[in-house]
Amino acid sequence: MRSLLFIAFFFLVHVLAHSQESSPDTTAKVVVKQGISGSIYTVPEDKQWEFISLTVSEGSYPILVGSVKYDSILQPGDSVAIPFWVAEAELLSGNSTNLTYTLKVKESTYQE
Repeated sequence: MRSLLFIAFFFLVHVLAHSQESSPDTTAKVVVKQGISGSIYTVPEDKQWEFISLTVSEGSYPILVGSVKYDSILQPGDSVAIPFWVAEAELLSGNSTNLTYTLKVKESTYQE
């Protein structure tokens, strides 16, 4: 009986410890930035960005840009530059003046 209680207690402590570690970040929100090629975005002070995606479009349907890689976590003051040219843009009409890039990041409070 004691061993059964010990196992149940150990399991409960283990579950509670992991639930506190993986608590969701309530300050996080998805931020969407739109711009043209060559645009530069800077992470605000006291914030950090987690890169989600970059897409390019002509106003119709977006194409996911997989040829550009950013750091997964961007610190305050870091800059994200939208490239002047990406291979995925060639799938569109080829008129680079109509292209719009959409950067999607998860913004949360900076934690050292």
